Amino acid sequence: MTTATPEELVLKVVRGNPHPEEIAIATAALLALARIRAAAGHPADGPGRTRPTGTGWHPDPDYGPPGSWAA
Repeated sequence: MTTATPEELVLKVVRGNPHPEEIAIATAALLALARIRAAAGHPADGPGRTRPTGTGWHPDPDYGPPGSWAA
């Protein structure tokens, strides 16, 4: 196994002891996100990288969460 420099790290476990399956799932999610960004014309990295403008999700304006903390 080779050791990556900090600049090469994409996925870093900072707490806990994940199972190999959990690392595989996180890796697959990052690769899917990179593929979606590339298809949308967003660069993978670099100085011209822009942040997404929104998620496309909007909460229901008529919904009120239960509990007094929401009052």
